[in-house]
Amino acid sequence: ALSIICSLNKPYRGKVEISPFNKNSFDTLVAVLPQNPQTLFLKKTVLEDLYEVFDGRKISKEEKERRVTAAVKLCRLESLCNRHPYDLSGGEQQRAALAKILLIRPQILLLDEPTKGADSILKQKVANILLKLKSSGISIIVVSHDIEFASSCADRCAMLFGGEIISEGEPHEFFSQNSFYTTATNKIMRSFDKNIITVDEAISSLIWREK
Repeated sequence: ALSIICSLNKPYRGKVEISPFNKNSFDTLVAVLPQNPQTLFLKKTVLEDLYEVFDGRKISKEEKERRVTAAVKLCRLESLCNRHPYDLSGGEQQRAALAKILLIRPQILLLDEPTKGADSILKQKVANILLKLKSSGISIIVVSHDIEFASSCADRCAMLFGGEIISEGEPHEFFSQNSFYTTATNKIMRSFDKNIITVDEAISSLIWREK
């Protein structure tokens, strides 16, 4: 689905429409973070890789520095800038790759399994970054099997099966209506309240019940 949205593949049926205003700038309208972030790295250090985005673009040195500094800060790369991208951990590579694609200032960001192999701390870091991007006006589409992550971050969730969307809705609506494809918290708490889908909600509910 993501490869069709970003025009890498053509749909067998239907079509993807882009606003006429943006047709001439499609390369900066949509950005994709692939499952394997190493495919985006071309230079010997993270910092060089970030500046590589501007090759061939008419942007002043000051503007380049301003954008790179902002991306480094957002993705928490300050201590990684002088390291080779391939020497980073999986989570660090994800953050470095995300910083790189953000430098083109996309309006739509596509993420393919952004929490793959990540622990709970890294997942929260990714979630915080995405929430900041959303607040800045960027539209984000995530393809993920990480149900817990989706339940805590998404505005809307959908299940894609056989090339079609078979279920979709706001997270509480979506997960409370699914008995199998739902969060572990919802399965545990369903007998108390089927609308509880995250650990934080479960804790808050239990505290309230004790009071």
